[in-house]
Amino acid sequence: MADPLVRPLSRADDRSALGCRESVLNTFFAQFAWQNQDRHRLSSTYVLETEAGLVGFLTVSAAHLEAETSPGGKRFPNYTLPVLVLARMGTSERVKGQHLGTYLVLRAFELAVRMSREIGCVGISLHAKGSSYSYWKEKWNFGPSETVEEAADPLAPVPMFLPIRTVEKWLEQMRPNEPG
Repeated sequence: MADPLVRPLSRADDRSALGCRESVLNTFFAQFAWQNQDRHRLSSTYVLETEAGLVGFLTVSAAHLEAETSPGGKRFPNYTLPVLVLARMGTSERVKGQHLGTYLVLRAFELAVRMSREIGCVGISLHAKGSSYSYWKEKWNFGPSETVEEAADPLAPVPMFLPIRTVEKWLEQMRPNEPG
């Protein structure tokens, strides 16, 4: 199998049959990803393409954290801190177990590093839902971006954060032969 391609979403892409396990991701991708990118300019979506067609997507946007409530907040000046938000990500059930989501995560990491160099970015922020909390924590070393207390709703999204220096280290480890 050839390496998958991660590229920007285009108007011509068929977004109707991605087949993620979570229907909310299928709905977002089919109905809102292009609209949010093209019409509203709220986010950018990237697709994961293999010989089997489109098998995943990643949606990112820019945001900020308040310095006093951010992880490591005492090391930052008392400004709002720019971050890349990993807003949505999903892969098709057709490719389950092939670990293709890693290509999407690395694309988000590349975007965060580029953002840090070109306009400023202290890290990546996301809201983990359900079982994805342990995925982001154990596989990628994301930590809670706020004090996580026992929530009344165990399915409530948990804000998580990965500092840009850790993002850069991940990219060095995962792609050691590529130019920086």
